[in-house]
Amino acid sequence: MIRTYKYKLYHTKRLRKIDKVINIAGIIYNHCIALHKRYYRIFGKTLNKFQLKKHLTKLKKYEYWKKVPSQAMQEITDRIDKAYKLFYRNKKQGIKTLPPTFKKVFKYKSYTLKQAGYKIENNIVYLKYLKELKKFSKKQKDSNSRKKAKRKLVKLHIKVVNTIRDYFHKLSTQIANSYNYVAIEDLNIKAMQKIWGKKISDLAFSKFLNILEYKTNLIKIDRFYPSSKTCLHCGYVLDSLDLNVRTWQCPNCQTTHNRDINASMNICRVGASTLGIGEVRPAIVGISASCAL
Repeated sequence: MIRTYKYKLYHTKRLRKIDKVINIAGIIYNHCIALHKRYYRIFGKTLNKFQLKKHLTKLKKYEYWKKVPSQAMQEITDRIDKAYKLFYRNKKQGIKTLPPTFKKVFKYKSYTLKQAGYKIENNIVYLKYLKELKKFSKKQKDSNSRKKAKRKLVKLHIKVVNTIRDYFHKLSTQIANSYNYVAIEDLNIKAMQKIWGKKISDLAFSKFLNILEYKTNLIKIDRFYPSSKTCLHCGYVLDSLDLNVRTWQCPNCQTTHNRDINASMNICRVGASTLGIGEVRPAIVGISASCAL
């Protein structure tokens, strides 16, 4: 589950920079849409996100485009790519939807920072990029300034690690005090790192589980158990379920499921069955399963 916080940014001198970056992000979005439309008009097919990212990398040589962080640019291309894929999938299924279109720049309201640090104090959001890392990379090798920058960078990494560890301990203690048993899906973290890279490492999911495991009774559910594809009500199992599909309807009992909620409930049931305090029946069409805690 992803938690989103929404804040209103007032027009002040201190926020002019963020407001300008958001406007540039809106221009980049419209530029990508224009490229898609032009490419389709000429070649009869759409651009993929990797071609689009390669094109945007060339535009980074202009100072104006550099104001938007590279990861924020990539997120724009990812968002457009997902929107086009959804449009063509709906088109094949006979569902009438509109393709992604241009947006008025002054109505463009956000950009995404995938790995930027932030903190919230007194109803104020503070954003921080890793400036020390950039400073270190620009210093001349074996120079005193590079050594000084390295010391600052090490201190920054130590602070980040300690902050994450502190949050993990507080969260795990809260969970351990609230529940006697915790059931989780045994995710393949290494495979996820190959697909999504550094952002999976930054989440430090394995470290959190290690901390949680010695504070409470942790039950790991086999990663191959189809928790997302199994209907919570009748036990029907889908043949496949694309990761982009967040809700789906069971073809057997017609129940509509939220992907994440359905998966979490199935994991809970399997965990309860493992402990012998509940039951998970085989996935047989027409037979409903029950779980008692």
